[in-house]
Amino acid sequence: MLEIKLAHSHLTNPIDPPIIGGSFLIIMTVEELLSEVELLTKENVRHYPVSRTFKDDFLSCWQNHGRQVALYYAMPGIWEGRVPRPSEVFNG
Repeated sequence: MLEIKLAHSHLTNPIDPPIIGGSFLIIMTVEELLSEVELLTKENVRHYPVSRTFKDDFLSCWQNHGRQVALYYAMPGIWEGRVPRPSEVFNG
């Protein structure tokens, strides 16, 4: 199970949701983010609709530093909505 440790300030200070085109984005919870990245593997990331750079970097992280680092690498893109949620790609 992937574990993430948040600094105390992250738990007590709310983060303003980003505004795009005059509307608010729906922000996922940390728990939702963790379940999303848990779906990524070095096998299925090859079919994940992201840039080649993302795939290469993910696989390089996995190969050189392990699974957890690769999942950490994927978190910002998923959190910020720059890449699709793995659940929508692989389960939907």
